Formats: sequence, structure tokens, C-alpha cells
Amino acid sequence: MNKIQYFLLLTLLPFASARATEFVSGRQRINAGWEFVRQDMADAWEVFRPVQAGKPESVPLWENVDLLHCFNAMDAVDPDVNYYRGAGWYRKYIRLNNPYGKDGHTYLEFEGTGQSAQVYVYTTCVGSHVGGYDRWKVDITEAAKAFLKSPDAKRFGGKIPVAVRCDNRRDVEFIPSSMSDFNVYGGLYRHVNVLYQPSTAIRSIYMLPNLPNRRMEVVLQMERPTSQAEVSVCLLSPSGKVIYQNLHVPGVNGEEVRLNIKVNHPQIWDVDCPRLYTLEA
Repeated sequence: MNKIQYFLLLTLLPFASARATEFVSGRQRINAGWEFVRQDMADAWEVFRPVQAGKPESVPLWENVDLLHCFNAMDAVDPDVNYYRGAGWYRKYIRLNNPYGKDGHTYLEFEGTGQSAQVYVYTTCVGSHVGGYDRWKVDITEAAKAFLKSPDAKRFGGKIPVAVRCDNRRDVEFIPSSMSDFNVYGGLYRHVNVLYQPSTAIRSIYMLPNLPNRRMEVVLQMERPTSQAEVSVCLLSPSGKVIYQNLHVPGVNGEEVRLNIKVNHPQIWDVDCPRLYTLEA
């Protein structure tokens, strides 16, 4: 079973904008022990090719870094140089341990990658993203399984080689535009996490309060829903009293589960008395 708690406030607005939180069954932060090179590479194979000392493949030289890391940390604030605009590569070797077994799913979650990024499991591109200021994730489950069955897996001792190519070169399609008077930084400058989920999981929760009608619509968005799955929902008042409970919502065979909850005498949040309701799913 996986469970999420969501703390919500009821505002004075009759209709509040939808808010969402992403459910994570298990999160492992992997900020330490990366390697980095500030240049482009021919492809992901060049990132992981075997290296012999003194041979041509020993160049370029990778440096050890820990995240949070920005490859414009110094030159972007140096008035005497133009700061670097281009690609930078990161690599790391990750030992996965999904507690949900063979049916579990494993993601890499990036909280910020400047400014566009491609992610590789060994030489397989598993996802890409444009935008340096939002969180995103990529499912590496199948690529990791395929790599562990490949002849190259023995060289990495059971670990999964992961590479991330970040790029902050000029692109007029970026927001903010790279042609504007704005420093556009590159790198893995926010946290990177490994996420573990069971075969069916809650991806996010939206709540839409309707105070005049004393109603709260709850929308659960599901990952890989099946008709065998059940959802349990419990809404607690600010004092901890159960005001709604549905222990079994059967047949989750769609990507959304919607519930309409009645809230008698809703307690309004304000700065003097910050009352919080709690939703458990």
C-alpha cells in the first residue's frame, strides 16, 4: 500500500485554483558522487567507453562534483569574459533497490536542469526536457532492466550508468529567450532523486474547494491504473477529527479518481489562525 498526506487550506475564494502535489512512494536523493565535463560529447557511448591511461580516450578529463552544480557558477558573474554557452555532461553509477520488486517502477526525478536536458541509461536515451526551472521525471525501469541483461553490465558491477546532457546554448524558443539580457545558466543546479513506485500508484492530487456549497472535489491522478486497485481517502479537520472516510474506492481502471466531499462548517484559513485540513489517500 502507498499513502500520501496532503495539507490544505480553505481560502476566502469561493473557487480556489487547482493545486497539486506529486506522490512519491520512496525518494532517494543522489546528489553526491557525480562526474562532470564542460563540453559536448559525440554520443552517450563516448561518455561510458572503457578508458586506458595514456590512450586518446582518456581525454576529456572528468571532474568529480556534488550537486547542486552549475557550470556557470563563476563565469556568469565575471565582467571580463563571456560566460560559457553550450553543453555539459554529467555521469553517475547508481545501484537501484526498488522495494516493490519486479513490478515496481523506477524514475529519475530532476528538480531543475539548465536549460534543456537529455537522460541516458548507458547508451539508451530514456527522456528529454526543455525548461530550466521546473521539476520533471523520466521512467528508467525498462532501460535499467535491459541494461542489466546486456553483456556490458558486468563492467559496472551491477550499477546502472546514467548520463545527463545539459545545454544552455542560445535558443530563441527558450523562455526567457536566450537572446535577452538574462543569464541562462547550465547544469544540474537542483536536486536529483531516484523515485520508487509500485505497479499502480498515485501520481498527483488536485483539490477544488467550493465554499459556498460546502463541497470539496478531490481528483487523484493515477500511474498505470488497474481494475484490481483500490483507493482509500480520509479527510481530517484541523483538530484531527475524521470528517470524511472512504476506505475502498474499487475498480481504479481510469487515469483519474474523482470524489466529492461535503465539509460542514468549513474553517477558513487566515494568517492569525492558520487552520489546515489533512487529506490522506
